[in-house]
Amino acid sequence: MASSPYEPDEGDVVVMFINKFTPETYDKGLAVQSEGFRSAIDESGQTRSTFWVADADKHEIIGISFFAKGHPVDDWHVSEHRLKVREQLEPLLREPTTVKHYTVIGKQQTG
Repeated sequence: MASSPYEPDEGDVVVMFINKFTPETYDKGLAVQSEGFRSAIDESGQTRSTFWVADADKHEIIGISFFAKGHPVDDWHVSEHRLKVREQLEPLLREPTTVKHYTVIGKQQTG
């Protein structure tokens, strides 16, 4: 039987990775971020849930990752898979990535 996908729970760590691009580098950055990090997350073996949201007018892409207990964000930051994608992404950024840490305090899902 296949296991259910990870569902964030109270107390889990949430990290927002905010990347800002120039108009010229936005499309390439979008591809690197969405495809590169998707593969890197799979290869890392971590249990987590990640959403990518974008504001094309501001040339910003935000990755919002929910880390399951026992899968620390610090392991992700030093992951060779992540670092390879960062090497591709950094020259495309107009400023350094902003990283914000939060904790899940509740959730609501509707039908």
